Amino acid sequence: MFHRASRYISAIDIGSEKIRAVIAQPKRRKDGAARADSVNLKILGSAEARSRGIQRGEIVDVTEAASAIRQAVEEACNMASVSIRNVVAGLQGRYTRAVSSVGSISLSGNHSPKTSQPVREITEADVRAAIDAAKSVTVPSNQAIVHAILQDFCVDGSEMIRNPCGKSGAQLEAHVQLVIAAGRAIKDLEKALREARLFAKLIVLQSLASARASLSSDDMQDGTLLIDIGKGTTDAVVFFAGSPRYITSVAMAGHFVTLDIARCLGCSVREAERVKLGLGCQVGELGSNDEPDEQLPPDDAVRCSTNGNLLKAVTCRYAEIFLTLDADIRRAGAEKYIRKGVVLTGGASCCPGVCELASKIFGVKARMGECESAEWLDGALQHPRFATVTGLLLLASEPTASANGSGTWSRHILGRH
Repeated sequence: MFHRASRYISAIDIGSEKIRAVIAQPKRRKDGAARADSVNLKILGSAEARSRGIQRGEIVDVTEAASAIRQAVEEACNMASVSIRNVVAGLQGRYTRAVSSVGSISLSGNHSPKTSQPVREITEADVRAAIDAAKSVTVPSNQAIVHAILQDFCVDGSEMIRNPCGKSGAQLEAHVQLVIAAGRAIKDLEKALREARLFAKLIVLQSLASARASLSSDDMQDGTLLIDIGKGTTDAVVFFAGSPRYITSVAMAGHFVTLDIARCLGCSVREAERVKLGLGCQVGELGSNDEPDEQLPPDDAVRCSTNGNLLKAVTCRYAEIFLTLDADIRRAGAEKYIRKGVVLTGGASCCPGVCELASKIFGVKARMGECESAEWLDGALQHPRFATVTGLLLLASEPTASANGSGTWSRHILGRH
């Protein structure tokens, strides 16, 4: 018998390669109260289906996409013996952009620059007014604000203030990162979910969800670049001082690597995908024709030895992805925030040698991203390819933002505008 209850949390990651659905339930104390103060979930069911109707992060056939979504959800429901209606869904970053916005208010209520402004204590109402001012940005009719992410505050020129309540000043500024998406991308996602008999109670940028699952509070505080390499797109978020400082995406990812291998070997795309996972990158040897990795299966080793450009092609493609991201981040002036390291997530990040290549290009230590809250996860869900759906569960289980932005960065996501 299937149960329908609001206490269940369900998340769906709609990728270009796979659609993943996971159903969880908040664990309860002995007194029956939900553990809202910390992450404590029980995974009830999970499933994945091959994506259909989706190309390079875009839904190109709503009916086909809805069918694949329904397949993954029904399998997860069967495992959990639960019927779900509401889901938290991920939005790919290809058709999104991030804009920094500043909301400024005069604490005296007098906006004349010639009049001296008395200093007074900042209240919750002042904080909300500054945030609302930062969110009041006009966007074209064919676009929509997906997230307004609170970063920090500035009081009379004093920057990087996390909670200004109780401080005294004459001018308060709220710094907010707005994530703006193409309206059609959101509508197509919502329509595909409706056809799958689902409702999106929350839509989250996939790279932000991956970051929530894979980055610790120290990573977010000290300066970390998260790179989520999927099949069709590579999304990135730069964190510093506990909040996202820059968000970007490039339309180049793992499928490009697979196609390079298929061309070099003259094999099918399916076979090239298998070769990719065992091939790896020859970091630092971009111009050489090195022998293949001894760990490759004999037939693949023979192929590689007859085509000395294969390793070079794979490495150069990953390098192109990272260098494109690096150039984009530098144009935005966000490279100064990347101080601690790089964290890689997504199915295409698992090619051997990719971490070493990323470390060489960005000049900081790189590692694979595994869920930071692994104590409640099934072992398989800790893999980097599940970072997005795991992060969606975590975000769905947490309280919404307070006006002063206290708590973890995920509570700074102020929602759709």
